Amino acid sequence: MKKLFFLLLAALILSSCQKDETPAEDNSNNYTWTTYTTKNNLSSNEVYCITKDGEGDIWVGTEYGISHFNGSSWKKYSTANGLIYHSVNCITADNSNNIWAGTIMGASKFNGSSWTSYTSNTGLVSKLVRDIRADQDNHIWFATPEGVSEFTAEAWNTYKKTADTGLVNNQVRAIAVDHENNKWFGTEFGISKFSGNSWTTYLSEVSIADYIFTIFIDSKDRIWFGTLAGVAMFDGSNWYEYTSANGLINNEVKAITEDKNGGMWFGTTYGLSKLSNNVFTNFTADDGLPSSYITCLTTDAGGSIWAGTRSRGVCKITRK
Repeated sequence: MKKLFFLLLAALILSSCQKDETPAEDNSNNYTWTTYTTKNNLSSNEVYCITKDGEGDIWVGTEYGISHFNGSSWKKYSTANGLIYHSVNCITADNSNNIWAGTIMGASKFNGSSWTSYTSNTGLVSKLVRDIRADQDNHIWFATPEGVSEFTAEAWNTYKKTADTGLVNNQVRAIAVDHENNKWFGTEFGISKFSGNSWTTYLSEVSIADYIFTIFIDSKDRIWFGTLAGVAMFDGSNWYEYTSANGLINNEVKAITEDKNGGMWFGTTYGLSKLSNNVFTNFTADDGLPSSYITCLTTDAGGSIWAGTRSRGVCKITRK
């Protein structure tokens, strides 16, 4: 009898351990959803881009200027403060914590006290700037419809498609810099990688997958691409694809970020998808988002996900 008791106790303990190893189902109830709009001093509810600076503050580019969130309140910047144009396509922070904003009229840099603007007259290959990134040397890279511009603080360099080498296409929409300081450029017709000395081109077998909206480098130095045909990921050796057939909420992927646990988040025109342990969890306006149309994503220092939306402001998503 005593032996039977210990056998039953061991079985209960084993069963309990096995249950604990099973991941809990993820859903909207596991998060708090906080929306910020013009009522909270956001510049506009039409949000196009978002970034985190070196101090962990959030910067949001909108139709009518830039909003800066310091953790407790919002501050607005507009053309009246020195921004080159009111509608901001892209925003990033460089290694010196300067804020760079790209518009259809050029780019502006904010050093914390004043704005400096750059146009095609001062070195940009085109005044229409779609994306901006700083590399490890704090060179600033600009994606435009006429190629790429590099600003070294001393000189401007231009990179375009040539007959044999260079960009795969001049219609550049996205830039990312990996852990080895390689530059990755997403265009409307494929992907180019620039090592500083040589170029490598990557093309998909599906033509619409070559239309790149965004690029994200994760903590494992894997390269993620948001495309018209879903998500592509390159781990340095192999390519992987994720589409609605795998559980992605929609194949038009506008934004990508990573949470503090390594989960990948994808913003689409029909909602937000989280990929964790090879399982997708999807969120829409019915779950807490102010809008299902996601334009941009970032992750703050505390691990919250920030999602910009079309016409409904920005949403902070925090795990409970």
